[in-house]
Parts: sequence; structure tokens; C-alpha cells
Amino acid sequence: MSTSEGGNAIWKFNAACLRAAAAGGLGWLFWQASMLPGWELFIFFAAIFVLAAVKQAIIALIALVRLILRQRKWARYHRQGTAPKADRMAGEADLKRRGILR
Repeated sequence: MSTSEGGNAIWKFNAACLRAAAAGGLGWLFWQASMLPGWELFIFFAAIFVLAAVKQAIIALIALVRLILRQRKWARYHRQGTAPKADRMAGEADLKRRGILR
């Protein structure tokens, strides 16, 4: 199977993982910052970033499942074998030998 098949899906998966990690990291930073006195509003921002990270993680998992199913479909298609090949064209000698031409 070619490595170029599903390239766009791989990019989507990698980008979703990167966005999930970035949002999770920002959520963690805001959560840590909210522990300081007077910065309690950051808990709200931390929750929003964590929800965004969970959403991107779900999107990444869906993209991964789609990619795996697509690659399995291609593998089943390739296991069917090569395309059928036509027989050679019958020549005049073959037709005479079989009695079709005299």
C-alpha cells in the first residue's frame, strides 16, 4: 500500500492532536494561574480550554478511526488481485486450424 494514501487524513489527525495538546496546556496554565488570589476568573477560562481540548481529542479519534477504516478498505481492494488481462487476439492461422476459415 502506498504511503501517500490518506495523507490529508493524517494531517487532520496530527493537527487535531496538536490543537488538543495546546488547548490542554493552556487550560492547565490558566488553572494554575487561578490559584493566585484575585485571579479566580481564570477558572472559567481554564474550563473553556479544557472543553476545547476534549473536543479536539474526540475529533482526532474520529479522524484516526476513519483513517484506519479507509486503509483497511484499500487493503481489501488490493487483496482482490490484479486486473483481468485479455487473451491474445486470434490470428488467421488459429482460425484456419479450428475450421472457422478455409
